[in-house]
Amino acid sequence: MAVYTDVAAEDLGPFLAGYDIGELLAYKGIAEGVENSNFLVHTSRGYFILTLYERRVAERNARAAKRAADAADPDVKDVLAFMYTDTKSETVPPQFAKVEIYAPTPESKRV
Repeated sequence: MAVYTDVAAEDLGPFLAGYDIGELLAYKGIAEGVENSNFLVHTSRGYFILTLYERRVAERNARAAKRAADAADPDVKDVLAFMYTDTKSETVPPQFAKVEIYAPTPESKRV
C-alpha cells in the first residue's frame, strides 16, 4: 500500500477546511503510487484524491531541478518535470535575472 505517512481524521478535517471541497465524511489510504502517500477523501462535495509528497521525493526533485538549471542547454522537459518542489530561494541567480525577449508576444483572442 502506498501510505507512508498516516493521517489522523482530527488533522485531516481542519486541513481540508482550508479548501472549498466540503466537510470530511470519510477517507482511506489507496494502493496506487509508489513514492507518495495517497488517500481517497470523501467530502460533502464529492470524492477527491489527496497526495502527500514525501520528503525523499522533494529532495530528489530538488536535485534534478538544480541539475537542469545548471545545464548549459537544459532540456525543457527536465526543467518542467522538476519545477514544483518545496525548495525556495530569496534571490534569482544572475544568469536568470535578465529576461531576453526574442519575439513579440502574440495577441491572445477569446473564441
